[in-house]
Amino acid sequence: MPFNPAIISRRGFTVFEIVIAVAIIAIVATIILGQAGVFRRQAALAGEAERLLTILERARTETLASKDSLNYGVYFEAGAVTIFSGSAYMAGADGNEVISLDSSVEIIAIDFTGNQVVFERLTGAASNSGSITLALAVDNTKIKQIAVGAFGIGSLR
Repeated sequence: MPFNPAIISRRGFTVFEIVIAVAIIAIVATIILGQAGVFRRQAALAGEAERLLTILERARTETLASKDSLNYGVYFEAGAVTIFSGSAYMAGADGNEVISLDSSVEIIAIDFTGNQVVFERLTGAASNSGSITLALAVDNTKIKQIAVGAFGIGSLR
């Protein structure tokens, strides 16, 4: 049988085809990784908001339980919150528990007199009602707001 070049089938990929395939994979990976970062930051914001609600409830519960026969409260700063005992926050006091926020989240607004809320023994009522606003450090338009009413109950808005 004589050699016929038209019958030979082409095998393998050309360099151009490989470059196109790699470019498509790179574009898809960039889109997926970008969206994963956005999701991770939004999850961190929601998680920190829930954690702050838990911290507020803990201070209120410890007050209602008359732990050490003291009132408990929460002091707010841009990157941390502090659970303290007594009728007012005192920096550096024994028993203060400083809890740092996730670095991708910050408190951008504090609407509590003295940046603190103290819970009253027997009733759990808040010394002053107010709210704090959390935001992503890289995007202050993504926010969560936590409000504490006169009865000391926190809620997420």
